[in-house]
Amino acid sequence: MTNTVTNILSHDEELALRKPIEDYVGKIQAEIDELREEGTNKVLEYSEEIEVLKRDKIYTKSEKEARISELNGKLQKAKEIEAKNKQPINDKIAVAEKYLKDHYQTDYYNKVVESNKYEVQKAKADYDKKLKELEKEHKVLVTKKKLKKRTLFIRTVYSMQNLNILKICKRQKIVNMMRLHLNIT
Repeated sequence: MTNTVTNILSHDEELALRKPIEDYVGKIQAEIDELREEGTNKVLEYSEEIEVLKRDKIYTKSEKEARISELNGKLQKAKEIEAKNKQPINDKIAVAEKYLKDHYQTDYYNKVVESNKYEVQKAKADYDKKLKELEKEHKVLVTKKKLKKRTLFIRTVYSMQNLNILKICKRQKIVNMMRLHLNIT
């Protein structure tokens, strides 16, 4: 694993790889949208307007029929434009799909997948490194804790011994005083 960091793509590098594809397909999409503007979009708009008008109770029957016949005329013109633009739209879609088939996998996707592999390796290496550091810290803390427990144990034992000695000394002092008192009387 030699310097895999250089093989990892940043977010900006990933976007830069995808930009030419987005630009080319975006340009084709804009052309398709322009062709659909007067055709498909108008067909949908007029169809929806006719459906709303049929359910609408505000207008009289004659007003509805007049408006519907006007919209039907516009709808027929839009359908003619849609039919005329259908083949150019299909051709542009085919060109965009071919471009994506030729370029997406090789120019973008494979590079991102490879970068992700290196990123996973780096993350695993970082994880293992951190794990070793934590193990070292743990050993140090456990050793300190054992020493602290031993020191506490020794202090406790020492304190108890001192306490026993003091008790013995007090008893001896009392005994000595009693002997002294008894000797005097």
